[in-house]
Amino acid sequence: EPIDERSNSRKQDYWSGDWTTIV
Repeated sequence: EPIDERSNSRKQDYWSGDWTTIV
């Protein structure tokens, strides 16, 4: 589980398979 406190919003979208949808 990649935990990125810097990108909580983008991490949320990471689970969907796309890391940079929410910027």
